[in-house]
Amino acid sequence: AASYNVSQSSGTINQSTGTLSCNDFTKTGGTYSITGASIINTNNNFTISGGTFTANASTINVSNDFTLSGVYTYNANNSIVNVSGNISISGNTFNCNTSTFVMQGANNKTISSNQNIYNLTINTTATKSLNSNITQTAGGVLTITQGTFDLNGFTINLGANFTLSSVGGVLTIGSGNFNAASYNVSQSSGTINQSTGTLSCNDFSITSGIYSITGASIINISGNATITSTFWNYGSSTINMSGLAKTINASQPLNNLNITGSVTINTNDLNIDGSLTINNGSLNTGTQDIYVAMNFSIIGTGTFNAGTKKVIFDGNGVQQFLPRTSTFYDIEVDKTGGTVTLIGADLIVNRDFIIENGNFDTDIRNITITRDFLINGGAFIPNNQTITFTGGVDSNFKPNNLSFWNIVINKSGANLRVTQQDNLSSCNDFTISQGIYYINNNNWTVSNTFSNNGVLELNGSETIVSVTNDTDSGLVRYRGAGAGSLKVGNIYYNLEFNNGAGSWVLIANLTVNNNITITAGTLNAGSNEINFAGTWTNTGTFSANVDQITTVFSYGGSTPQLNNENN
Repeated sequence: AASYNVSQSSGTINQSTGTLSCNDFTKTGGTYSITGASIINTNNNFTISGGTFTANASTINVSNDFTLSGVYTYNANNSIVNVSGNISISGNTFNCNTSTFVMQGANNKTISSNQNIYNLTINTTATKSLNSNITQTAGGVLTITQGTFDLNGFTINLGANFTLSSVGGVLTIGSGNFNAASYNVSQSSGTINQSTGTLSCNDFSITSGIYSITGASIINISGNATITSTFWNYGSSTINMSGLAKTINASQPLNNLNITGSVTINTNDLNIDGSLTINNGSLNTGTQDIYVAMNFSIIGTGTFNAGTKKVIFDGNGVQQFLPRTSTFYDIEVDKTGGTVTLIGADLIVNRDFIIENGNFDTDIRNITITRDFLINGGAFIPNNQTITFTGGVDSNFKPNNLSFWNIVINKSGANLRVTQQDNLSSCNDFTISQGIYYINNNNWTVSNTFSNNGVLELNGSETIVSVTNDTDSGLVRYRGAGAGSLKVGNIYYNLEFNNGAGSWVLIANLTVNNNITITAGTLNAGSNEINFAGTWTNTGTFSANVDQITTVFSYGGSTPQLNNENN
């Protein structure tokens, strides 16, 4: 009956292993039961609007449209239905069981269903599109062997893991919703297109093939993320990672990344061309650095575990940095333009803070640095905030001839040193709570208060040293080679000279309110008087035109002492 129609309105038709071929197959009533691996071929449409149809292990080949509507019962069991036209399932009842729909043919067609389906295979040279939301029963697999599957703005709820591995396969999410929920999505070939739609899944793995995002799309990942395809194009997308103890391995840059779970960076550095947000979650660097081109925000109860890795701000515009209570290992600013502004919380850097290019604005926040603070280019905007050097290692400070507000040296050991690497234009208040600050023959200006409970070191040959010295605490040590003078002034609390190749000449009377020590090198008083109230110790060389060492202060009745004085 290949060129004729077959219709059933009542009665019973039983088919076991045979083949039925017809033009249109129409069923409005009765019972049609297939009991074996039989075949139905229709040259046109397959339509059921009533009665009961049981397919079992059969194959149904439909050259045009497959339509279920009205009041009927269709028991698909484990059958395969190959359809070249549209698939439309409405009314009730369609029992999908473990059946498979294969959309094939050379024409663009649609699929719609108000009931669950099981397997759906796209094997076509055309585009097959959703015409309604579709849900696959648990276990049902979506396969794109060839051709394009377009969500057309609708939602598909998957029933199993999805893998795109065919070079000719195209998944167009567009503005639709590709919901894999607790299942994995992976791509090793083919093309996935996404504009403003949403993809949700457990593991998300894009290792090869084209993944092209052209709008502000959303990718929700509750598992691990792997993005290593060189044909990944992030568009204006946002990736949300919500799983606990998950990893992200992205050799390609991402746009926005929002973390509400706990995530560790794996294998490749993390490059964020948009914003990185840790929202009540946690991010662990693992062994990888992080590059951020827009905002880096830690909000709610979010935490960042820096390990021993670096965060680099590398955008070309305005960036905001909200560290919350997290500490950082290395911070680097290397921008082609614009400013990073510190907001919401003070910043603690457990090792180095480096500005290569671009600006960093403290806003109203303080910064604590354990090791080096190097401004190699760009600008640092201190506002009225404090920079504190702390920690148990020596530090380097390169101010790049810029001005600062407050600087505090508070190292964990008295002999730990902060060394200035170039000129400090000015600083409002400068405090040495503990440790050593070495000017290192650079310019150094303190415009307001200098408080010294540690050691200030300088050579004595600096061009500009402008400060009102702290004369009731701390030590000033001159340690330069060659000729020098007393750049900090003529009144000190403790004063030391310590370089065997150094020579310092007084140009005015000298007052030392506590101890004076010549450890190495030469102090030449000339015709000037030296007044001290503590202990004089000389293991170097002292010279004067006359004996100018006089006792001026007694401080509670104590008597100043001369130790090792051989000059």
